[in-house]
Amino acid sequence: MTLGDLGLNSDLRVGKKKLHIQTSFNTETRVAIAEIFEGGRIVDRRETVFDTDISENRFQKEVKQFHGLVISDLELLFFVARQVRASKSISSITKLGKLFLQKGFYEEAIEQFLLVQKLEANASCCYNELGKAYFASGDYTAAMESFLLAIDMNPNYPDLYLNLAKVYWKLEKYSLAIVQLNKAIKLNKEYHIAYYTLGLYLAESTITSPRDKDLLPPIERLKEAEHYLRQAVNLSADYDKQLIESGFEKLTKRENIEAAITNFEDALQKTVTQSSKIVADSEFYLKFLFAGLDKDTKALDHYIRTLERSIAQHSGYPDLHQSLGIAYLIKGWHLFVNSMDEFREAVELNPSFKKAQKNLKLLENDGRGFLILLRAILK
Repeated sequence: MTLGDLGLNSDLRVGKKKLHIQTSFNTETRVAIAEIFEGGRIVDRRETVFDTDISENRFQKEVKQFHGLVISDLELLFFVARQVRASKSISSITKLGKLFLQKGFYEEAIEQFLLVQKLEANASCCYNELGKAYFASGDYTAAMESFLLAIDMNPNYPDLYLNLAKVYWKLEKYSLAIVQLNKAIKLNKEYHIAYYTLGLYLAESTITSPRDKDLLPPIERLKEAEHYLRQAVNLSADYDKQLIESGFEKLTKRENIEAAITNFEDALQKTVTQSSKIVADSEFYLKFLFAGLDKDTKALDHYIRTLERSIAQHSGYPDLHQSLGIAYLIKGWHLFVNSMDEFREAVELNPSFKKAQKNLKLLENDGRGFLILLRAILK
C-alpha cells in the first residue's frame, strides 16, 4: 500500500488543546498540504512544494518529514508560549499574540493581548490586535469596543477605520460601516483595500438592505460600487483580473448581482491568501530567544526552502526577501555555532593545539557581536 493510500493523520495535545493534523499530497505536482483542526474547525494550513523530479520513495519520505515538522512546530510553539509569558516582555508577548492570531488560535491570541494591557495600560497597538482577535473569534461587540479605543488613541491610523467598518458590517450597521471606510480613504487616498471594501459593501448592501434610508437607492449604490472597485484595481495589481472583469460584467444585470458579488469576494480572498504567504519573522524571533533555535536546523532549512520557492513565484514581494535574509542570517548563526563546537572539540582532543585555541577565542569574542546583531534585526 502506498503513502497516498494511507494518508497522514495525527492527534496532538498541546496545553488545553486537542488538535488533529491531516496532511494531503499530490504525487504528480509534488505539493503537500497540512491542515490543523480543532474541534472540526481548520485553524491553520501549511503548504510546501517539493522538486518534481525526485523519486517516489524520496517524495514519500519528504512528505512524512513535513508532517512530522508541522507537529513538532506546534509543540514548540506552545512550549515557547509558556516561556514568553513568564518573561513579562511586552514586545515578545505582543509578537506571540500576533503569531497565535495568524495561526488561528484566537483564544490564545486574546489572552496575550489582554496580558500586555495588564502589564502596560497604554499599549495602544494592542487594542487593534485585540480587536482583530475578537473579530476573528466572532465576538463582534468586543471587537468594536477595542477598535473604538484604538481609534481614540490613534485617530490618524486608517487601518483602524477599515477594521471598525468590518465589525459594523457584521453587526448589520451598514451605514456606519460606509462612514468608517470613507474616513479611512480620507486619511489615505491610495488605500486600495478600503476602496475595494467600500465598493464590495455598497454592492452587498443592495441585497442585504435594499431599502436602507441612510444609504443611496440601490441603482446609485451599484454605480458607486463599480467606481470604488475600479479605483482599487487601478491602485493595486494584486486583484485577480479575470474574476474582477467577470464581476463587472455581471454587475450590469440586476439578476446577476449576487453572482457579481461572489466574483468580487473571491478576488479579494485570493489577494488576502496570496499576501498571507509572506511568513512572519515573529515566529523565528520567539523561537530563537526562548527555545534555542540555534540548535534546531530542520525547521529552519524547511523555512528557507519554502521562502525560496515563494520568491520564485512572487519575486516582487519585498517582505519575502526580508524574511529570507533573516533566515539566511540565522542559518549563518547555526554554522557559526557549529564552527565553535568543532574548534572546541579540537582543543579538548589536543589542549596544546595553539591554532585551534586561537580560532576558538576569536569566534567566542566575535560570536557575542553576531548574536547582538541578529537579535537587533529580529526585533
